[in-house]
Amino acid sequence: MNIKNVAGSALCALLLGGGGIAAAQAPGQGVVYEGVSAPGVNLGETRAGVTASYGAPNYCQSVEVSGDLASCAYPVEGGGQVSVRYRGADGGNASASDGDVAHSIRWYSGVQWITSQGVDAQLALDSPQDVIAAYPDAQVTNNALTGDVYRIADAAQGIDIVRAFDVYSGRTTVHMTIFSPVVDVPVTLVIPDIELSASGSGYRGRVVDGAVQVQDALGQSVAGASVQASWNFPDGTTREVLAVTQDDGAAQFQLDGGLRRGLYTLEVSSVELDGAALDASASELLATIRVR
Repeated sequence: MNIKNVAGSALCALLLGGGGIAAAQAPGQGVVYEGVSAPGVNLGETRAGVTASYGAPNYCQSVEVSGDLASCAYPVEGGGQVSVRYRGADGGNASASDGDVAHSIRWYSGVQWITSQGVDAQLALDSPQDVIAAYPDAQVTNNALTGDVYRIADAAQGIDIVRAFDVYSGRTTVHMTIFSPVVDVPVTLVIPDIELSASGSGYRGRVVDGAVQVQDALGQSVAGASVQASWNFPDGTTREVLAVTQDDGAAQFQLDGGLRRGLYTLEVSSVELDGAALDASASELLATIRVR
């Protein structure tokens, strides 16, 4: 990591395109909405917008590349500090420009901000179990040395709370960060084709084979998907069947022996795979074949 300190708020203001030192500061109190906003600034706000609300930063430092000024610290009314991490508007590296956007916002012990769930830095310091209760789906990490709660992170809500223990001073400090929630986007599955073929002759020799092809949105074969389907017989009866796609992405279904002449239909009712969802509107869900 290439870090470049920019000392002095006047220099920072000049580098960020400001004409002078703004009198504004980050609010000393207020409500934080996880994954959305901190007092005075929304996630996704431009650097220019943050400066207008929080004033010129105390200092900035580069993170990804030299000169990106991706992390800036701002003074808080009544004391304390809040830092804003920037990314480019396109999601890439920051460029020290007014168009960079706030990617995450962090505040520290002493800043009296409270989350929508009633958690502030003091509560996180004194009673981490209450914080865990406020975020029951969070991932909790314990300090390997002390066994105390070290981190409480809820990616789906967009909040990260760290209780950092200093072995030299014996003190624990807290910092809290909000960021855009991490959402697991389901993989889209499609069935581009159902292939049916008939072979054999005679009442006991006729065979119908079915192959349901499952792919992802990029056209790649998907293995391990459970395909629920039903055979519809010429006499109007049905039979529920289940098969799992193999490495070639095909789930195989077969009817053999005792088949009468007529129309046979294989109809898919569902496809199940962890983290994936079938796009039925873009899929071939049934196929019919005549057995002679």
